[in-house]
Amino acid sequence: VPDNEVLAVVALQENERCNGSGYPHALKHEGIHPYAEIVGMADRFDAMIRTRPYRARLSPSAAVQQFFLSERENFPVPLLKILTEQISFYPIGTKVRLNTGEVGVVVKSHPKFPMRPVVRLFRASEAIGSNEIDRSVLLDLAKNTLLHISEVVPEGEADAAAQSR
Repeated sequence: VPDNEVLAVVALQENERCNGSGYPHALKHEGIHPYAEIVGMADRFDAMIRTRPYRARLSPSAAVQQFFLSERENFPVPLLKILTEQISFYPIGTKVRLNTGEVGVVVKSHPKFPMRPVVRLFRASEAIGSNEIDRSVLLDLAKNTLLHISEVVPEGEADAAAQSR
């Protein structure tokens, strides 16, 4: 099949879903071009992480979690697994709060454990906005299963969170 025919098929089928709930032809998995499934999933993910008039944007981690909750029937599970391996739940530089209440910044991701990055903690006396971190405290959440990220710290709340510690 020439490339332009594949592109036309992908453009036509990108809103089809493997359970038959998509459009324009309500195709099921077997009838949907694999590239159209990938493009459809990427388009859906992109829509989730962008602000819409009817809802706030989701963080990449919340969007991936939402995918697994609401999109399992719409997209093939192997593609969803690939998405989680390729999309960082917590991109480097993301400010996070741990289940201990401590605040830090993600400095490294683990491809096999995307929910468990390496985090440097902020000094309790320093404002997060100043980006001063305690170089001596580096937590690898993949190795310490008692710790986990409880939330991403929104930029506006970052300074207040650090100053209250």
